[in-house]
Amino acid sequence: MAGAGSLKNTIVGKLAATEGDLHTVASLTLRQIRKIVLSNTHASNVNQVKLYARLSGSASSYQLFDRKLQPGDIAIIEAFDLDIGDKIRGVATNADQVDYMISLHRESVL
Repeated sequence: MAGAGSLKNTIVGKLAATEGDLHTVASLTLRQIRKIVLSNTHASNVNQVKLYARLSGSASSYQLFDRKLQPGDIAIIEAFDLDIGDKIRGVATNADQVDYMISLHRESVL
């Protein structure tokens, strides 16, 4: 995703206008998503925002979130678990207008 970055246990970026990966759980770790925060930063555009979970090895995505965010709106998705190879994916109506922050808790499987 454009503008994606990383802080300790936090992933930040901007949603694209096409569905893409926001985070993939690395090998030898399990992840708990503590929280995903979405913010429509555009001054006038409404953005339809969708988030998905894609299980490792699957071509299907499971919808986690589907909502229109008004300018300045914030949405919070609460905790859930992921396994090795699982992905969080997302899309917004307009590229680079919705910020995301994913807060993680990591555990080694060793």
